[in-house]
Amino acid sequence: MKKIFLNLFGLLIGLSFLTGCTKSKEIGSVENPLKFYLVPAQDLMGLETTGKALKKYLEAELGISVVVELPPNYIAVVEAFGSKRADVAILNTFGYILAKEKYDVVPRLKLVNRGRDEYFGQIIAHVDGPKTIQEINGKTFAFVDP
Repeated sequence: MKKIFLNLFGLLIGLSFLTGCTKSKEIGSVENPLKFYLVPAQDLMGLETTGKALKKYLEAELGISVVVELPPNYIAVVEAFGSKRADVAILNTFGYILAKEKYDVVPRLKLVNRGRDEYFGQIIAHVDGPKTIQEINGKTFAFVDP
């Protein structure tokens, strides 16, 4: 699984170069390393370990300089695109929608997990609440904040 994860990100980085770069220094150079943002997680230590492994893998496979950033929240990842601090990021659905609306980001790849590329979510209601999709019409929703 870890090897698949790392291969996927290698491909993501390779494809991201097709979009070009607005900076004067070549992206991936020591002066302008590829800036890869990971989304925050509850397991910060695990994320730091993954980030270090990802950096090492990408630098070895692509022959470029990489910086992996671990921002404090999802909004910081989205805003990093607007301020040109991020070149590539892994985003959740809501983060992508915000980044697309604000900064016109373009998805290049989607995650494949256990051979599947679907995304699943849940709609949770009180026991006496809606039981079908049709019963949701007109109801108030609360969404998680990235």
